[in-house]
Amino acid sequence: MAEPSLVTPSMLSLCRLTRWLLAGWVVGCTDSVYKVVC
Repeated sequence: MAEPSLVTPSMLSLCRLTRWLLAGWVVGCTDSVYKVVC
């Protein structure tokens, strides 16, 4: 029964990392579009 408690934090960190990367990509894409437009 120790496996789920080990899996959950890694899953949470993976989700957080994916969210972080997605947010960074969106910000970077918006920034480059903004630079091209302005």
